[in-house]
Amino acid sequence: MLRVRNTPRFYRALRECAGKAADGKAVEVDLRKLSRGNVRAADLTPRQYAYLAKRDQVVRAAAGEGGWARVAVLQNSNTCATAQRRFGLAPPLAALWAKAATASSLINVFLKGEERIVFSVVSDDPRSSVSGVELETTRTGQVRGRVLMEEGESSTADLPSSPGASLLSAPGRVVVQKILYEQATPIQSFTPMVDASITAELQEYFSQSEQIPSLVELHTAFDETGTLTFSGGVLVQALPQSGVDTEHALARVRDSFRNNSGELFEKLQLGTLLPQDALQEVLPELRMGNAIDRTLLDFFCPCSLENFRARLLSLGKDTLEQMQARNMRHITCAMCNEKHEITDEAFHGMCTELDSR
Repeated sequence: MLRVRNTPRFYRALRECAGKAADGKAVEVDLRKLSRGNVRAADLTPRQYAYLAKRDQVVRAAAGEGGWARVAVLQNSNTCATAQRRFGLAPPLAALWAKAATASSLINVFLKGEERIVFSVVSDDPRSSVSGVELETTRTGQVRGRVLMEEGESSTADLPSSPGASLLSAPGRVVVQKILYEQATPIQSFTPMVDASITAELQEYFSQSEQIPSLVELHTAFDETGTLTFSGGVLVQALPQSGVDTEHALARVRDSFRNNSGELFEKLQLGTLLPQDALQEVLPELRMGNAIDRTLLDFFCPCSLENFRARLLSLGKDTLEQMQARNMRHITCAMCNEKHEITDEAFHGMCTELDSR
């Protein structure tokens, strides 16, 4: 059974099926059927299956003989390609952004509702090309983030072009903030930077902060033009009290990943199989159980001019009038690079509000 998050974005995504089949024919979707909490993969038509296989998503379920592990498989290629276009990221920056986005989504895959994760990797080495990266992801599948530049720096034109180039260097730290229900303040954890691969940092986070035996694999791929073509990852966590020698089982899976992770990511990149089916073909020992939870992922930022209003008002009337006189009319969101225009009407409204206080 597939459990699909029931969100407005999911309904919109399903409506996008029309015209997106490989043969160019419309994909008919029964929204009422697919919006139920559980739906069997066998109930999907071939075109519905093909559409979902190409969507950014993360699936999770108990896996392995006796359910000794919980597994999450994620592919977020479209989301990360959107970020590369929006920010104009050079290949190594796009790879860094993508792996941080994957890490953040894999951490929050076991949260609930509107809870979210802010995942940051920050270098304290002044020789690093950039300061770090910060990603925010929600349990409902929203992803946004930014590259942290050195103070006074805004251009990435001088960065190396190779996707495998290292931009961060130790010493540094990984900061994970969990924004949870019924918690007045975020729960923060700090772990040292390992090698700035993000994979090692995420592995260290699970080992030190959550103390759960885990296996993490992250992967990105680029074409000859430096455009991101794939981003994804896998998380395997051993569950206590499963009646299985989890240490031995996890070591066995780690050995399998060394030999087969490339094949798994190739299948995910092709976009012809759902993640759980690709995992079963490559690593049958990690076959997922029947209760599969699926969340669709999208680059999404809720920013708007109204969200910036309080900050603009804090500048005071004189500053706002100077901004208007100098034609300083645009605000750019750091998390999505969207530009918002401040109209004359908006300036007038804020100045009137300040006069009335």
